[in-house]
Amino acid sequence: MLDLLFQPLTWGWLMLVWFGARALRARRRAEGFVGLLLAGLLSISGGTPLPAWCLSRLELPFAHPAGGFPKPADAVVMLGGGHSASSWESTGIDANPSFDRALAAWQLVRTGTATNLVLGGGLSPTRDGRTSDGERLAAWLRASGEQRATIQVLPDCRTTGDEARASATLAREQGWHRIVLVTSAAHLPRALSAFRTAGVDAVGFGSDFRGLDKLEQGREWTVIPNPETLSSTRRLLHEVIGRIWYRATGKG
Repeated sequence: MLDLLFQPLTWGWLMLVWFGARALRARRRAEGFVGLLLAGLLSISGGTPLPAWCLSRLELPFAHPAGGFPKPADAVVMLGGGHSASSWESTGIDANPSFDRALAAWQLVRTGTATNLVLGGGLSPTRDGRTSDGERLAAWLRASGEQRATIQVLPDCRTTGDEARASATLAREQGWHRIVLVTSAAHLPRALSAFRTAGVDAVGFGSDFRGLDKLEQGREWTVIPNPETLSSTRRLLHEVIGRIWYRATGKG
């Protein structure tokens, strides 16, 4: 709890409360209401289990017990977003909180779900120029000594729609009929819609269960917003707005 006092977000929240209270005392009710309303919204979206609960609704259809794997498929396709290329890490990759995607995809390969692994993602700036995130991960996986799958990398893809279209092209070239799509569980509804719109017969395999994990951990309620909880709100909004956009533009 005390570590929240050292977060810039906390200072901004306190300034909103102070501004709102001061405006009300000065009888500037509209200003005071706006300040306290913004502070309240930050408290709800950054200090309660509500964002995690909403995320968990997207994740639940893809929740599976540890060790539960899908039926064999022609390929496993992992979407980018869980890592980036790095000039400084010994592995050549900089993992972020969504790196569970890579772990889940590799686990599927190791357990025999498919003998083809396809890695998505974009390009990251490095000392060598713009480097493929997927190529860096592929190199690390090949260096692990595991030879259970043929690893391929999609061309530079900036969106899930780009990855869906590139995967559809690859599937036609390779004669694949069924793939297992691996990404963050909350992202799977939108990702599967994009892949199916592109003509790919995809089955989702969830990872990175942010909402369900947070609910299981039983995080405490706080009045002061927590940046970690607020990131769940950002992810939720990203998926909700993304689904609306995809439907409006015919991408999913």
